[in-house]
Amino acid sequence: MLKRIPKEEVLAVILSCQDHRRPKTWTKLMKLLDLEAGQYYSPAFAGSSKTIAEAYRRGNRALYEFLVEQVGIGINHGGAGYLYLHHHKHCTFYGIPEPVREKKIQLEDCLTSYQLLSSEYPNVDILMIWEELLDITGSVSKFFVMSVEQVEDEIFRLKDLLAEGSCALV
Repeated sequence: MLKRIPKEEVLAVILSCQDHRRPKTWTKLMKLLDLEAGQYYSPAFAGSSKTIAEAYRRGNRALYEFLVEQVGIGINHGGAGYLYLHHHKHCTFYGIPEPVREKKIQLEDCLTSYQLLSSEYPNVDILMIWEELLDITGSVSKFFVMSVEQVEDEIFRLKDLLAEGSCALV
């Protein structure tokens, strides 16, 4: 029989992408968040919070409720007080080759999911994590933990870059 983790030990839910490169950077991310095995619940959806945002936009209520329920397992049953929405550069699920456009669209989906999930779980602190893969294999990356205000500011900055045609660097 499986031993149940005590409620107070599950500190966070980390919604991440199913990307095959995730294991290479996971240890570094857990160290950054000061989390150890057993202290977090980590559902993984293709494109991370994109799947939640798309299900909502398309009116697919059954899928949306299922995804929100999966996120809620760590909150409702584990007692997690933090929810991190983890997105990364070069996401194959998005399939957008231009880095500025890709980041803008991912952060917009992240912001939509933040708004949806914060209404579902108002007592949970939600932050976004942008992982800048510095190597296409995922061996080297840099993490940015962002508040909703920082995400909104970054989206505006990226929109300006796209309007100027400055899409080479993020």
